[in-house]
Amino acid sequence: MKKLYQIAETANHVLLFLLMAVALLIFLYSAYVLYDIYYINQNAFVSRDLLQYRPVPAETEEQPLNGFSELLRMNPDTVGWLSIDGTNINYPVVQGENDLEYASKDIYGNSSLTGSIYLASENDRRFHDWYHLLYGHHMDNGAMFGDIDKYQDADFFYSHQKGLLQTPQGDYTLSIFACVLTDSYQEIIYHVASKDISVYPELTAYIQEHSVNYDNRYSGTAEQANLLAMSTCTDASTNGRIVLFAEIVPEKNPVVPEIPESTEKTFLKAEGHPAEETHWAFLNLLCLFLVFLILFPFPHSRIKYHQISDSRSKEKMMKEILQNQDKKILYTQEEQHQLSDVQKAMKRFRYCMSLGSIMEGFLFLLSVILFLLTESMWKPVIIADRFTGWMLLLCALALSADILCFRYRGTSPETIPEERNGTDAS
Repeated sequence: MKKLYQIAETANHVLLFLLMAVALLIFLYSAYVLYDIYYINQNAFVSRDLLQYRPVPAETEEQPLNGFSELLRMNPDTVGWLSIDGTNINYPVVQGENDLEYASKDIYGNSSLTGSIYLASENDRRFHDWYHLLYGHHMDNGAMFGDIDKYQDADFFYSHQKGLLQTPQGDYTLSIFACVLTDSYQEIIYHVASKDISVYPELTAYIQEHSVNYDNRYSGTAEQANLLAMSTCTDASTNGRIVLFAEIVPEKNPVVPEIPESTEKTFLKAEGHPAEETHWAFLNLLCLFLVFLILFPFPHSRIKYHQISDSRSKEKMMKEILQNQDKKILYTQEEQHQLSDVQKAMKRFRYCMSLGSIMEGFLFLLSVILFLLTESMWKPVIIADRFTGWMLLLCALALSADILCFRYRGTSPETIPEERNGTDAS
């Protein structure tokens, strides 16, 4: 019966452990999902580091444009930089081998749900066509092409019609003249390969017919046509699209809209992480959390560290009993050896636990330092990186220290003989 009770008790402990493990995994996954949503929204905006590489136009005609060499070194697919006054649209423009490549890849070539602003693959990368099509994701927080949605409001449309397109070949001012609601199947807009100048009248007629807002001051002709279409999706329909149309006008010395950060020519690296990683590893965070749980095993932290004071009190009790043997003969010689063994075991255990506490605290501090120096949680998350091995090693060392230092292996206190009254130790 006692054995069955022990099996049931063990099963309860195993079940409780499994439930806690499942709850912990659900919590960690939920935290990751929330972080991922936050990361996607925040990092869809152009970063301060990337703004440092924005091309700066020459102050005089004799000076060359500055900045595209750095952007092209960063990504040879860079074809320009687009900015629209008074909006969050302020990004480099790239062009992939097809129209899907940069839908899920950022300017650095890393996988990204926010993608990039990219030029249709059929367009000439030097912007020598009469019709150019740019794509960008619609972000609810206004990042990427999220602000295009605001152009459905007439007041916003007429107060935000100016922009700038910078390219290695020259700069162009943009004059937005139409905001069109359409769908992704409209060949007149999205079939760039067929954009012979003969379709210009059909295109402009479609723009006027389907415009939410249209500036009648636009008076372009087929002979002078130079259009830029900026397309993004809508929230209302899976295939729904909002497209801004702008006239492109070449400029020699365009005025750059105000940039919130310094435009010094010193190109800085990503800040704050000596490892210069472009991501952070989920396993590294999990290892850090496990080292913390080993140091403070919630909810058993009090029980773990109470062993130190408990062993000290037992050691003191054994010492007092042995010191009183000269006055009262309560135990036999063999029993006195048992008491002495327990006293020494308690003393060793106390020293061992103190050493274990120091080791675990040091390993946790080392894990925190390593994580902070090598991981940037503002960047994309991956499963593991080149520092995961070190984090696993620190976790294994902390677990080993806990097993070796907080597991009692001396003479059991249960072997202490019961105290007897009188002086007969026979």
